[in-house]
Amino acid sequence: MTRIFAATLLVIVVAFTAHAFPDRPLTLITPYPANGYPDLDGTSRVSRLLKTMHKYSSPPLTDSLAQEVAQLLSGELSQPVGFERRGNGNALATAEAIAAAKPDGHTLLFAGNQTITLLPSLYPHSTFDPRTDLAPVATIASMPMVLITRKAGSALDIKALIARARMAPGRLNYAVIGDGSTAQLAGRLFQARNGIDVVHLNYNGSLPAINAVIQAEVAFGVVPLPAVLPSLPGGLVRVLAIAAPARHPAIPDVPSLREFGLSGLDATGWFGVFAPVGTPKAIASTLNQSIRVVMGYDFIESGLIKRGLGPLPGTVDDFRALIERDNARALAARSL
Repeated sequence: MTRIFAATLLVIVVAFTAHAFPDRPLTLITPYPANGYPDLDGTSRVSRLLKTMHKYSSPPLTDSLAQEVAQLLSGELSQPVGFERRGNGNALATAEAIAAAKPDGHTLLFAGNQTITLLPSLYPHSTFDPRTDLAPVATIASMPMVLITRKAGSALDIKALIARARMAPGRLNYAVIGDGSTAQLAGRLFQARNGIDVVHLNYNGSLPAINAVIQAEVAFGVVPLPAVLPSLPGGLVRVLAIAAPARHPAIPDVPSLREFGLSGLDATGWFGVFAPVGTPKAIASTLNQSIRVVMGYDFIESGLIKRGLGPLPGTVDDFRALIERDNARALAARSL
């Protein structure tokens, strides 16, 4: 009888916790600066001119995506969800501060895989580990990487590019976006899986990397799809392949690397929402279900696709498994 009473009491407590949440406004925080996600825009020195430019320019992808989630989640939870940017140039420090917040589901982090799995693999001895000190709540969107070349005078397809690299080992350069980026991970995997010797050059953001491809400073580049889409209509860039399991609706004519027989080259990034570790499972489940509802709206899914992203629905356990796979991928890439 004692066990039955204890089990019944636990069910009542969990149900009450889920029902009472949320009882006040929530805050969704992004750790990226006004110039946006490092995978897309790199990092830049904050100056008065830069602040002025960002004040009057359109918001970066991470801001607009997090703001959409916050706004829609407000309606779903019947509580205001504020958006806050804490972009101090150190995403891990911001994530660590949020991990120390009260684990009641009212303080949430909007972050990408670079912050959660890639950067920690560069600093394995850090006292803060977002993979264990933060609780995954819900996936928001996927962000595939693509391989690009110049339209004129470049390889016609991936196989031609690989053949060219094998004929001139160590002589071809390719553009990526700095250390710890998903693009750099994709470049490492592409090089290792094909047994080619090419030299990566780090650029501070996707636009400089794309420009390096256009100016023939490099033979090819690896960049996020959202960054290259504006350069495609009537532009000087050709997308050779997408480093994802399947083609993307925004570029339906571009094959995946898997279609060329190059398996194991999925370098898709992602965005998700996290809470401090210790947040009750009932609250995490409530948040997950609410986010899945709003991210499943037709206009949201079509908006993601138009921006080069992709819907990424899933449970809390699905998200946890994704992080584990991504962490293993990051650690394996570091050893290449």
